[in-house]
Amino acid sequence: MIYGGSYNVFNAEEHLLPSLKAIRPCLDYINVVVQYVSNHGIPASPDLEAVIEEAKAGGLVDEVIHYKPDLSLSPAFNELAKRNIGLQKAKRAAVDYFITLDCDEYYVQSEFDAAKQLIEDDGLKSTAVSTYLHIKRPIYRSALPDNTCCAFLTKLDVDSELSYGAAYPALVDPTRSLHGDRESFRMLPTELVAMRHMNLVRHNIDGKLRNSTNAGMVDFMELVRSAYSKWSPGKVLKFPNKTPMEIIEVDDIFHIDHIFSEVV
Repeated sequence: MIYGGSYNVFNAEEHLLPSLKAIRPCLDYINVVVQYVSNHGIPASPDLEAVIEEAKAGGLVDEVIHYKPDLSLSPAFNELAKRNIGLQKAKRAAVDYFITLDCDEYYVQSEFDAAKQLIEDDGLKSTAVSTYLHIKRPIYRSALPDNTCCAFLTKLDVDSELSYGAAYPALVDPTRSLHGDRESFRMLPTELVAMRHMNLVRHNIDGKLRNSTNAGMVDFMELVRSAYSKWSPGKVLKFPNKTPMEIIEVDDIFHIDHIFSEVV
């Protein structure tokens, strides 16, 4: 089996290299689809290009594709277009099982490899995983999995294409719905594999929020800013549209906490 992935990249460049280093041993092929202007027309960080070049030089990626957003489209449909470009490139590279990723998503190699073995042993075609939310620093993580999941490895065929909000048996990002019929789908157990989501671990949290797919939901984004700014170690995180989340301190398993040690 050939396993491949595609990174959707604009910001969170501080996460890209360590995320790639964590998953590179698990995937035979990786591409990056990068844009230097956001889906809202905002320029990327000047550091992004150097990070992409370092990823290429270090053998962390096999292909880099540049994407220019169509600002007449919604941010979500630009994101969908990027993910589909990465998917089609993976198909041309003869990838059998595919995963779409963002810079701030991390997997533990031993867990990822165990999940691959289960998928092969059971002949699974479509899978999703639980996620843990991290905030401010990698060592601060939700005690329980988040209420949103993440599409995981999916078997590709000649017609594979991502469709916005297509029917899917788990609550995942609507730009990642691929082959989600219940007969071929399995939600993998959290004790086997989970994604560590560093979505609230940023050098520039305001830049993340201003360029989010949901940036147009002004009231919601203000609630997110408020929840982020009010949280500190020892407190419960009151994130909008989620039940209050206990945040615990965990090991720095990806060895990246030093990058964010001044955030809190």
